[in-house]
Amino acid sequence: MAVFNAGPDQVIVVYETAERDELRRKGLTTEFLQSIADDAARRAAEGFAIVAYDSLETAGYGTSGGIVFNTGDEHPLDIAVTVVYARRPAG
Repeated sequence: MAVFNAGPDQVIVVYETAERDELRRKGLTTEFLQSIADDAARRAAEGFAIVAYDSLETAGYGTSGGIVFNTGDEHPLDIAVTVVYARRPAG
């Protein structure tokens, strides 16, 4: 997980399915999604709420034709999920 402060009341967090030091690829698993939810709950207790999120395939495999011609022969291996959290207004 990489955390980037984006102003006094906002933070950008990038969660990745594969650790840099591991060879094993995990893909999008229930455990991965639960780890994001757990971190979001921890941040909510600190006054932050999710305001935006997106995902990006960071590694995959398939034939070159499947990738170039979008035939569906490509399969994601690693995914990064980016979440923007902002502090909720007091009150």
